[in-house]
Amino acid sequence: MATTGPDEFMVRARRAYEWGRLRHALARGWPAVLMTAASSGICHEPGKSIAIGAVLFALATGLVWYGRAAAQAADAGMNAGLAAFALTVGAFHLHAHPSHAEVLIINGSTGLAVGLWLSVESARQATHRDLFLLFSTAVATLCGMLACIVFGQIGLAGMVVGAFASSAPVVIYRRATA
Repeated sequence: MATTGPDEFMVRARRAYEWGRLRHALARGWPAVLMTAASSGICHEPGKSIAIGAVLFALATGLVWYGRAAAQAADAGMNAGLAAFALTVGAFHLHAHPSHAEVLIINGSTGLAVGLWLSVESARQATHRDLFLLFSTAVATLCGMLACIVFGQIGLAGMVVGAFASSAPVVIYRRATA
C-alpha cells in the first residue's frame, strides 16, 4: 500500500471538501428547476423560462456554495421568490387577460412586496447587509420573473422595477447614515 504525502493528502482533502459543498449547493438549488418547469408549462415560452431558470439556478447554487451571508441571501431570496412566483401565477389564473396597466400593478406590487420583505430581512443581518439585500433581491426577482413571463415583457419589467425600487432606497439610506 502506497503512502500519501502530507501535501497530496491536503489536496485530496480540499477537493473532497469542495465537492461536498458543491453537492450541497446543487441540492439547495432544486426549487429553481421546479419553478422553471412550471413556468415552461404555464407560460408556453420554454426558451425564456429555461434562460431565466438557468441563471437563477446558477446564481442560487453559486451563492450557497460560497456560503456565509451569500448562502443566507440565496435562502431568503428563494423563499421570497417562491412567494412572488405563487402570487403572480395566482393573479394570472384569477385574471386571465389583464390590461398593461393591470400587469404593471400586479407585477410591480409583487416586486415591491418582495423588496420590502428582503429589506426587513437584511436589517437582521449582523454584517454585509447590502450584499445580502442585493443577492437576495436578485434571486427573488429571477423567481418572480419566471411567473411574469406569462404577462410578457411588461410583466418582467414590472417585477424587476418593483423589487429594486423598494430595496434600493434602503441601501442608499444605510450608506448615508453610516
